[in-house]
Amino acid sequence: MLKKRGKIMQILFVLGIGVVMLSSCTEFFTSSWGEGAKRDPSKVKVTSSNAAALVRAARGDPELSRTILAKIAGMGGGGWSPALQVTAVRAANQGSGISKLILENVGLIAKDTTKTTVEDLLDTIKASAKGNHVDEISGELKIVLDSALSNNAFSSDFLASVNESDLVLLFATLVIADMGDDTMEDYSDGWSGAPTAGMGIRNFIWAAAQGLRGSDTFGGPINEILGEII
Repeated sequence: MLKKRGKIMQILFVLGIGVVMLSSCTEFFTSSWGEGAKRDPSKVKVTSSNAAALVRAARGDPELSRTILAKIAGMGGGGWSPALQVTAVRAANQGSGISKLILENVGLIAKDTTKTTVEDLLDTIKASAKGNHVDEISGELKIVLDSALSNNAFSSDFLASVNESDLVLLFATLVIADMGDDTMEDYSDGWSGAPTAGMGIRNFIWAAAQGLRGSDTFGGPINEILGEII
């Protein structure tokens, strides 16, 4: 029991670091177009050149972040650069609210001595994530990230552009979307190594996992999570 509690506390600590890293440079709307987007997200004009600034400015506004992600996904043509793909990941992470849910649940799980496994952790976050548009978000991410995925791995250009805390939250968002109504224990029983081609969301989950396994910051605890899930 003590060993399991030590593991869950280590993972909570790492997830908390990831969330804090992402929220440490919050920017706010200062221009007239930004204020207009705040009032009516559907009217915001998203281009490849302004998307990153829009996503930075949309921190704390899940609806606007989801709108930006949808418009990036709707650009079509498969012409998403690695930088634009990373922007989409950040919009998704903000739009899903997973980072906020992790912070809200870290204290609760840390205090609850009955929460001893990784499955407990993700079940708790998943329960809080209902209604957070994770299915819609994961579908749009699959569209945007498709050209970055090959043989269950993200391209080196994408991995060089994305930061590790973004990948942690991407992994969590995709897993929660893929779980559906399963508990984490039942869901993890359905994994048997790398997914075959064409399995959809699981190919992206695997790629995010592999992108994190060699991380100096997140590698150890993330390997613990991956070992129990997949």
